[in-house]
Amino acid sequence: MFGISGCEAKIDCFHRTQLAEHCSPVHKHAMYLYYALKKLSHQDGHTYVKRQRLEHEAGIVRSTFRPKSQDIGIAPSPVNWSEALEFLEEWRVIVRENNGMDIYLYRYWNAEKMIAEAFHTLRKRHEADPWIFEIDPEQYVSFMYAFIVFQSLSQSHLF
Repeated sequence: MFGISGCEAKIDCFHRTQLAEHCSPVHKHAMYLYYALKKLSHQDGHTYVKRQRLEHEAGIVRSTFRPKSQDIGIAPSPVNWSEALEFLEEWRVIVRENNGMDIYLYRYWNAEKMIAEAFHTLRKRHEADPWIFEIDPEQYVSFMYAFIVFQSLSQSHLF
């Protein structure tokens, strides 16, 4: 939209520089959701996170960045994450599927979509003229067995 890509500040920088104090609650909650979604996607290796888990993790992130004045036994107010999710979806940061229960980072969702389209195109292209792979299964199995043995020996520090 603005021609800027891959340029983002870490969430702790927003708080250290006090920029977060100038953000609306919806925008802060969107930052917590985004940070949590990136963390969970990377940590688990998945392209999406279930909404309930994401909201729980975003709540933990939010509590990490509570102002020091609120540390005196005051519980944080409950959050309605819906507005923040709508904001992120509107700006094409996330995609929601399965009635909003599966939350994807847009870039991961788009990558999966492109891969699926490529497979679909390959499949359609080769329906009439299927691919023929000339592979000797016995040679392949022998190679894989040797590879596995080598891996196990190298991990046992015999090499």
